[in-house]
Amino acid sequence: MNKSLANYPFTQVAASAYIENYAMKLFLAADKLDRAANFGKNVVKMFYSSGVLFDVMESCFGELPPEEAHYRKYAKMKAAYIHNCLKNGETPVAGPLVAEEEDISIPVPQVPQAPQDQGHGEIG
Repeated sequence: MNKSLANYPFTQVAASAYIENYAMKLFLAADKLDRAANFGKNVVKMFYSSGVLFDVMESCFGELPPEEAHYRKYAKMKAAYIHNCLKNGETPVAGPLVAEEEDISIPVPQVPQAPQDQGHGEIG
């Protein structure tokens, strides 16, 4: 993290929460469209973008908690699955993916709320 921001631990917490919140919003929007069998490039982009944002969180803020790592894995797998189906002219199966060896189905999570800035320092 930038040295000028290192003195503001709240900034790091807020940034992490903001990225997580956005990743989850994308994930939930894509999941809703997927469960409604509304497939298209935008669903693929939303799942993939969500997975990439979880990658960004891990690279900037350290190892992801198991639940977020699960969402990242699911988002990337679902993006690849839908993309390949569309590319091959097949109709994807709506809803959670289930692998033979490992259950990767996903419950619908609640979107975390970003902490509100209480005026604990300004970035400048």
